[in-house]
Amino acid sequence: MNGPPVDVAIVGGGPAGAAAALTLLGHGRGVLVLEQSRYAPPRFGETVAPPAEPLLRRLDAWTSVSPDMLPCGGVDSAWHADDLVERDTLWVPGGLGWHVERARWDEALIRLAERRGAMLVTGCRVTGVSVVAGGGWRVHAGGTTWHARFLVDATGRRAELARRVGGHPRSAGSEVALAGRWSGAPDRETRLLVEATPGGWWYLAPTPTHRVACLVSDSEALRELRPPPLAWRRELARTRHVRERAPAAAPALRGVRVEWRWLEPCAGTGWLAVGDAASTRDILSGGGMVAALQSGISGAETAEQYLRGAADALSRHVTRERRRFLAHVRQSAAWQLGHRWPAAGYWERRTRAAEAVIRHLEGTAGSS
Repeated sequence: MNGPPVDVAIVGGGPAGAAAALTLLGHGRGVLVLEQSRYAPPRFGETVAPPAEPLLRRLDAWTSVSPDMLPCGGVDSAWHADDLVERDTLWVPGGLGWHVERARWDEALIRLAERRGAMLVTGCRVTGVSVVAGGGWRVHAGGTTWHARFLVDATGRRAELARRVGGHPRSAGSEVALAGRWSGAPDRETRLLVEATPGGWWYLAPTPTHRVACLVSDSEALRELRPPPLAWRRELARTRHVRERAPAAAPALRGVRVEWRWLEPCAGTGWLAVGDAASTRDILSGGGMVAALQSGISGAETAEQYLRGAADALSRHVTRERRRFLAHVRQSAAWQLGHRWPAAGYWERRTRAAEAVIRHLEGTAGSS
């Protein structure tokens, strides 16, 4: 079965894909969004940094998502010392931010794009992509073949679409996040808690309906701790503050690789990647959602320029994404300074990984 032709097919309906769709719709483009999930499985909560608000207002999306945002009451940080320090923000300046239930928040954003005219297909996976003679692409998904003039990969860290059309993911480090959630909407406690330990660091945050705790370490530090609940219990016991708020018995845990990863190149003839598909941000920065929205908007503007005939639009996207990622890794390396265990194995490995990424990106900057 053939679907109607579209200007742009976006694979992935998370924040970056939704931002790209809303931006392209604003230019009058025909947009198709293919999303593998149905937004039903729980997605671990996230704290949205304050700079997201002007981006959402630019997309005219603020009123659609703000009801699902719980204002953050501040940040309690045990980073430089054992005692908690109360802060108005963590690393990203500009206010307190909000806690969100990601599945509900992501769906609200993409449904807004659907109401504005995007074709949205959920519960489907791309099974094939091929070049069309004379220009454009055939995209096979969910038993339907779609013809698109341009492709946007918003599939997150997997970069599934880009892998099919010439992108090559690179990574450094072996960071792993063990995240657990348990029921119980917050009453008064809406603050984000961050605590460093010799073997990694923790954050604990509420969402509008649950609480979430996450241990970030690396595969080497966790190698001898199997299964994951054992790692959770041991590392939780090494905290001073998180253990007072998180359950000692590990909730259902989800393990996710969160090392630095980037795509080379992140654009090519007739396609580009946005969000985590282009480069993943360090979750320590607290700016992942902002970066996804920024990347989705700028990637969509690049696609619009390309469709209008700008020959250098894609190369400029590659340069811009590389520079943003390099600036992020440099800043992230600076953010981690000041914790109490600079010589601990995990922190040394993390520093070396950041240095390796910076050397590589600086070495390729001249080829942009």
